[in-house]
Amino acid sequence: MKNDQAPENRYHLLIRFSDNVAPPEGTIEAHGNILAKHGYVWLGKFGKTIAAAKRNEILSQIDRKVKSYLLLAKSIRASSDIVVGELEDVRRTLPESELSKVPEYYRKNTTQVGAWFKIRKFWTVDKNVLRKFTIRSSGFPAFQSISEGMATFFFLIADADFELTKAGARKLPY
Repeated sequence: MKNDQAPENRYHLLIRFSDNVAPPEGTIEAHGNILAKHGYVWLGKFGKTIAAAKRNEILSQIDRKVKSYLLLAKSIRASSDIVVGELEDVRRTLPESELSKVPEYYRKNTTQVGAWFKIRKFWTVDKNVLRKFTIRSSGFPAFQSISEGMATFFFLIADADFELTKAGARKLPY
């Protein structure tokens, strides 16, 4: 990048999740247990898939070694933290050979999963970190859009100088 050019945009994904279909320990711990055992875990998003162009942009970032993250929000209105996962891959379908890297409760419902995200690390950050992002499609601040909207899937743009790993991160035990 030349000095007179603007920094490259970094895109990240945010999905809202629920523990409604998760085991008693919850979504994050169920995935964390798999991650601790195998070194990575696949997290599935039930329902709508990620558009091919957006998926390809994220994969291109990953290929260029640009840190790309999946942010998981249970609730923005409550005092919940945001769970951050470092993305290694994004797929629409999961090969059968990878099912052991998925929590048990997904395994019977893989056809209902619209997107799969391969995660190597998990940590938490305060929900206010969303103030450092905008929604790509609208350009609106992410914190406001996510707390007021009904969508469950967001394509985010990070502030150019912002690094999620330095944003008051708290490591999870997996």
